Amino acid sequence: MNVYLEKIQQVLPRVLSFTNKNIATQSYGIGDRLRWAWGTTDFSNSTFQCQVFGLSCLMKSKFFSQKEKLVFLSHIKILFKGLKNTLKLNQGLSEAFPKEYSYCIYALVAETYLGALNNIKKYLTKNEYKEWVDTIEPIVWFLINEKETHGKITNHQSSAALAILRWSKIKKDTYSRNFLKKKINLIKKNQSTEGWFYEYDGFDPGYETLNLNNLIQINSIIKDKNISKRINKSIKFLSNFMHPDLSFGGQYGSRNTNFIFPGGIEIFSKLSQHAKNFSDLVKQSIKAEKHSTILSMDDNNLVPMFNSYCLAVINLNKSKKLKRKISNKNEIFYKSGLIIKSNKNFYLIINFKKGLIFNNLSTIKKNY
Repeated sequence: MNVYLEKIQQVLPRVLSFTNKNIATQSYGIGDRLRWAWGTTDFSNSTFQCQVFGLSCLMKSKFFSQKEKLVFLSHIKILFKGLKNTLKLNQGLSEAFPKEYSYCIYALVAETYLGALNNIKKYLTKNEYKEWVDTIEPIVWFLINEKETHGKITNHQSSAALAILRWSKIKKDTYSRNFLKKKINLIKKNQSTEGWFYEYDGFDPGYETLNLNNLIQINSIIKDKNISKRINKSIKFLSNFMHPDLSFGGQYGSRNTNFIFPGGIEIFSKLSQHAKNFSDLVKQSIKAEKHSTILSMDDNNLVPMFNSYCLAVINLNKSKKLKRKISNKNEIFYKSGLIIKSNKNFYLIINFKKGLIFNNLSTIKKNY
């Protein structure tokens, strides 16, 4: 069994349980249990609505029966009704605060609902399709008219770019296409000469994979050689942080993460040997539970990773059990503040911009 599918099947009941399926309630279709079930918040976190994309990917996969796929379709339609209810009850889209108008969440909702719409359009009537487009349109225009200014958060920008690209394919309007070019240029400016993309003040391994998850989907549509080179450079840099014991990332990143979003990397593994090698190691790391996988995500962060695992399932590339090569390293990356030293006995990573935060695998077994 492929490792992505195994983890998805374990977490799928939990994901489906987030949503209020009681049609008699005002919060019908809302995915945030703290809002509709517990009543401990007066707004809903719209991240939960975004499971539509993952479910729509599962509808395209060969691993589920037609009966199961119809259940997913019904759930997607309920979540769409929930999105409409969320917009009314929240007076906009929020993540952490009421009336937050979160740029991140507007981008996430737009790109996941437009991605799901593309996957399930053959199951929708003309009126249903129009209702989806009409509901998503103001969300997309929010992304075009507003800016995120509190930090260089490239995964948000790439999520917004993916949404606007998908929108431009539906509407085919010049304005959104021109704005997309500006957004992609901003993403390019956010890439360091070392290969990584900014997440607040620097490089972060986990969020680098999330940004790649978006950027690779963009590239799979527009097929830009310059973007492909940038993606490959990012993955080459990222490979330094898959440790010899198959653990990944940690406190030396700008956001302290050790998770992996595998969907985009799985797609790109068919185009790049660097990505192929990295994706083979990612699957081994997931199987060995050496990093924070979909099973260890808290509720608020589960859905985006669920979507990425589902994307990986339908783009699965055959892999082999690649061994992590241990070479002698003595590298300094000044822009990210990272020092990497290694030999057959240890693998050391130091971030001198974070008060000498370091990961040290001081004992490396022969079978790593």
